[in-house]
Amino acid sequence: MNIKKFSYLVEERIRDHFPEEIRESLSISVHPVNKTNDTLRYGLMIQRKEENMSPVLYLDDAWREYESGKPIETILTDLAAKYMEHQGNCQMELSMEFEQVKDRVCYHVVNKAVNQNNLKGRIYTDIGQGFVKVYEIHQKLDQVGAEGSIAITHDLLKDYGYDLKEICQNAEKNTPQIYPVYFTTLSREIMGVLGDGFANENPIEQDFYLLTNENRYRGAGALFYPGMQEKIAEHLGENYYMLPSSIHEVLIVPENMNLTPEELEQMVRGVNKEAVSKDEFLSNKVFYYDREKEQLRIALPDIPDIKKENNRNEIDR
Repeated sequence: MNIKKFSYLVEERIRDHFPEEIRESLSISVHPVNKTNDTLRYGLMIQRKEENMSPVLYLDDAWREYESGKPIETILTDLAAKYMEHQGNCQMELSMEFEQVKDRVCYHVVNKAVNQNNLKGRIYTDIGQGFVKVYEIHQKLDQVGAEGSIAITHDLLKDYGYDLKEICQNAEKNTPQIYPVYFTTLSREIMGVLGDGFANENPIEQDFYLLTNENRYRGAGALFYPGMQEKIAEHLGENYYMLPSSIHEVLIVPENMNLTPEELEQMVRGVNKEAVSKDEFLSNKVFYYDREKEQLRIALPDIPDIKKENNRNEIDR
């Protein structure tokens, strides 16, 4: 059974796995959701009449469990229990007036070419080198310790009179505050040693650096925080390469490591092919930061980042 058929089977049968006294008050539906890098996922939405929002339970893991032999009745019971854990806590302030949300406007960075469907209707800015900043409103549910976001769309701009310039300005200010930068050597990260890599006045030679945010979630955008590229060069005291590990993080390689762009790009493409899921892909390209010119550019511009097949962009794997 494919995931689509499984998802609608869940929608049809899960109601009987809730306590009888609330069954009829539940609105249950499954929706295909276009996620990062145009990956399609199926989300289960369960909502009571008195709740003004509904968490989305993505069914990928449940489907894999079913395919591995887990009984459907057990899976349905587990999904119902997951909703019941947070039942009654699904309330949040949903005012979309700009004055109410302006301090929570932020962005994350994705590959433009492989997000053509995902970007439809959304507000974003092209920052060059194949990347775009996608704007959203950060949400935090203190009752359940969860975080999420609401996409800023053209409809929101129209309905609430948002100003694109104000969105961009607020996002530049807010994003580093909402998602503080995390920078350390890869060796220290592997050893589990926490700390601010910028605090080290004597950078370790012959080591890669990890750049992300403190959440380690969609942290590649930290490279585009105001002044960040210059700050890294100042800390290293030299030019550097940037390897786009995923939408969650990038690696910084000091130029003195004497690795060629060809070697680094081969490394990036190999990792993307073997270890990075499609929805976390950022780029196959290696980037070079020129300290003197204060410029980030593609190191090997003549090699395509992605290939086009059957009239749609595909990650070049």
